[in-house]
Parts: sequence; structure tokens; C-alpha cells
Amino acid sequence: MANYQHKRGIIKKSAVEAILHDPLYRQRIEKNKKGKGSYQRKIKHNKVLTSELVMIN
Repeated sequence: MANYQHKRGIIKKSAVEAILHDPLYRQRIEKNKKGKGSYQRKIKHNKVLTSELVMIN
């Protein structure tokens, strides 16, 4: 296992239980790219703007 700096402080009882409640293993919700529930407001041309900002800097 790779070294992971957990955010649980000092682990007193169960290391497995402490790591499972760490933000590393929290539930994440994926946004649909296409289809139902994929509409995004106000994020238009996001890839173009970020690439232009990188080129300016």
C-alpha cells in the first residue's frame, strides 16, 4: 500500500475503521456527460478558456 497521510489524527482503536471514515473513501457522485441530467448552466467553453489562460501564463 502506498503511503497516505490520513486526516484522522492519532488512531487509537481500529486503523481500518479510521481509514474507511477518511475523506479518501467518501462517496462521490459522477455527473453525466451525455443524456439525462447532463445539462450544465454557466459552464460554457470551459476547455477553451483554461487552455487560453495556460498559454497566457
